[in-house]
Amino acid sequence: MEKIRTADISDLQSVLEIDGSVIGTREREQYLSDNIVRGCCYVFCEESMVLGFMVFNYSFFEQGFVSLIVVNPRFQRKGVGRALLIHAEKICKRNKLFSSTNQSNERMKSLFKKLGFKESGVVENLDDGDPEVFFFKRLV
Repeated sequence: MEKIRTADISDLQSVLEIDGSVIGTREREQYLSDNIVRGCCYVFCEESMVLGFMVFNYSFFEQGFVSLIVVNPRFQRKGVGRALLIHAEKICKRNKLFSSTNQSNERMKSLFKKLGFKESGVVENLDDGDPEVFFFKRLV
């Protein structure tokens, strides 16, 4: 049985392992820990195993913002990221939801478009040579 729930501190190790397996470092450890404590991190679990997570808050001009979605590489392309984004739509208390990804991340850009998100702008110089593309979806 799959389930998305608010992460708690007992999920920190799983979240860090998934994040590290994707980015190759544990540089976001404090960021992820802080977001778990604040109740802004959500995990996708299947049979008590964390398969992916997202960080969702209202830090982007007080609008709903998914700042991070990371899925265990063994479970990518199996609907985990999609389920997390749909969950963000359900829990968002604003009528606008934003997120972003690197221009090079074709999989994530494709997922945004499949779920009805529209490109909303580009920010240069966050990651050298790989601009950040922002997406937006109006929620009814």
